[in-house]
Amino acid sequence: MNYPDGQNVKLGDIVDLGGGMEGVVIIDVENREFTDRFDMSVVLFLESGIMIDTNNIGLLHLPANHDHYIRLIRRK
Repeated sequence: MNYPDGQNVKLGDIVDLGGGMEGVVIIDVENREFTDRFDMSVVLFLESGIMIDTNNIGLLHLPANHDHYIRLIRRK
């Protein structure tokens, strides 16, 4: 999955989702990568996208075709 500017989304990236919502990328579904706080068993039913741990609504699945909604704030 990529940001609108073409950069690859990476685990640990802090992202802006708009409307004051920010979060941290914790799972890359397509590449089967995840942080040590979570494992893939929570998203085995998903086929694409990323999971973001947000600051105000908890976990959010963002499908790959919705990548235009996020902006990279900071890379770890």
